Amino acid sequence: VAGASTLDGVGMTLNNMRVLVGTGESLRLVGSIENNSTIELADLQSTGLNSSVLTYDGSSPTGTGEVVFKTANQNLVTSVGQTTLTSGQTIRTDGAIAGTRGQIQADMVNEGLIHADNGEIDLSSTDKANRATMRASNGGTLRLSSIDVDNLGGQIAVDNSSTLEMSGAGITGGSVTGTGSIEVISTASWDSVDVGMLTTRVGTGESLRLQGSIGHTGTILLADLQTTGLNSSVVSVDASGATLSGAGEIQFTTANQNQIGGTGTLELRNGHEIHALAGSSGQIRTQVVNRGIIRANGTISLLDPALLDNTADGVITGDGTLDLNGTLNNNGTITAGNSPGSLFIDGSVDNSSSSTLLIEIDGSGGIGNRGSTYDFIDVSGSFDLAGTLAVDLLNFVPNFADEYFILNAGSILGGVDDFLNVVGGIATLGFGTADVRIDNGTDLVLFNLQLNQTNPVPAPGSFGLLLAGLIIASARRRRASDN
Repeated sequence: VAGASTLDGVGMTLNNMRVLVGTGESLRLVGSIENNSTIELADLQSTGLNSSVLTYDGSSPTGTGEVVFKTANQNLVTSVGQTTLTSGQTIRTDGAIAGTRGQIQADMVNEGLIHADNGEIDLSSTDKANRATMRASNGGTLRLSSIDVDNLGGQIAVDNSSTLEMSGAGITGGSVTGTGSIEVISTASWDSVDVGMLTTRVGTGESLRLQGSIGHTGTILLADLQTTGLNSSVVSVDASGATLSGAGEIQFTTANQNQIGGTGTLELRNGHEIHALAGSSGQIRTQVVNRGIIRANGTISLLDPALLDNTADGVITGDGTLDLNGTLNNNGTITAGNSPGSLFIDGSVDNSSSSTLLIEIDGSGGIGNRGSTYDFIDVSGSFDLAGTLAVDLLNFVPNFADEYFILNAGSILGGVDDFLNVVGGIATLGFGTADVRIDNGTDLVLFNLQLNQTNPVPAPGSFGLLLAGLIIASARRRRASDN
């Protein structure tokens, strides 16, 4: 192509050709064209206005042809009006040349393949519809810049070591698959999309907005690096609400201003977690309905305790601190993490009849072993006894004389018989029985643990198996992501 050229024809076919569009040159496609050839955009200038340009002008070529970005410079695909990349057509970087790149500014419906192979493709200027596949592979980057992608029925595949960058961009519907990463630049949004085992990074001053029902088996990393200022790392819940379902996690990964905020309600389902890593912290500033797991291995704080609805299906666990900022009305399970572990709750807990206090024991008793050989819950305020007391022995055979100081609170409200499975101070448990007492109004103690004769070697109880299953699934997902 020399200068500005046009292919304009009804029923025109390009077969087995190489069409080269160089620096400062442009090719315009008009009308009905069948393209079975390769159109190469090969700008050789790193700066300036002289790009290599392909324009679809009322044309949506059919066939099995390709548009290939051949250089690392200003290669552009534009359109006059909307165009469709039809099934069989491909726009890609040249995977054999590292670092090639191009920009798709066209108003485009993708029914073919857009492929950032060992290079970069920037989709910008106008919103896009994806009905087939967009892919980043071999270390490539697919960048969405200030656009929304209607992904209903489509797939955005991000392979290992490859990246989807979202800069002021949104994805609605469809799926995002693979084991690569998603980088949030400034802001991004997910609306009713299935997001697989990818690692999503939200840094200082960046936010990810969630809306609708979202399947999620990956990890969202909130990683604010500022100790002061207003620029937090935020997962923001749209006013219409959002649901995260699957074995994924929102992780607080630094000790700074990581937040789950917004104006809507976030519901966790099917084992999804909010997880503060050891030494990290984050705050919940919007309503969360927990049917999954709140895991405080670092510090998780609530702006208001009413913001957390720990349902009968929900689990609160961890080996760190949960700062309630008041009194939590608990309907679910509270247990220390790391099997066994020690969980500090700063505040008070009011338990309902559907709640469960789950204690795991893996060794000898005694005050000195709290949090190491058996679970220990430390509550700064009051703890109301109600619901079920559950104990898992983790295949440990207890000594009858051992005493387990499982909970300390500023004050314990009620008596041991307020547990549904405790009568006359004796708890009926999955493995047998245990005596229960309250010392000084502040310490809950298990003693005289006895096994059923028909069950001399204890197996983990149902609550422990459920929690272990959720933890194993999460660990497997993290290992797969790491690999």
